[in-house]
Amino acid sequence: MRVDFNSDAEYEDAFKDYKLMSELVIEFMAHNECGRGKEGVSVCMKDGFCTKRFPKDCRNSTECREDATLYPLYRRRAPDGDRILSYFHKNRMVDNQWIVPYSPYLLRKYRCHINVEACASVLAIKYAYKYIYKGPERAMVNIQGKQCP
Repeated sequence: MRVDFNSDAEYEDAFKDYKLMSELVIEFMAHNECGRGKEGVSVCMKDGFCTKRFPKDCRNSTECREDATLYPLYRRRAPDGDRILSYFHKNRMVDNQWIVPYSPYLLRKYRCHINVEACASVLAIKYAYKYIYKGPERAMVNIQGKQCP
């Protein structure tokens, strides 16, 4: 992707923004090291596998599955020769396969780990209510709709 800048100041601002975002992504959005041999060290490991399914596969485009209970498979660019897409973080190399999906706006604003993924499943409603109404207080919800002719 080629971007034209009208001045050196615009270029410097874009470069500073890119550098800041790269640092924030690596600091807050890199999944912790896990994998075989890390069962006792990494909390996401169960039966020799990462429960969050990291590292993710590289792919050229985002794919939505027909099974509505699953999240989309997001585009993850593979490292190539002319672009440096790997970073050194916590004594290991991190590339796109280890980055948790995020919103650049939210990451820049709050500077913390915020996992942002699309979910269009009916189970998402159950998930939201699970956290809103957990604890001693409970609520009943009844949703009624019109029948289509």
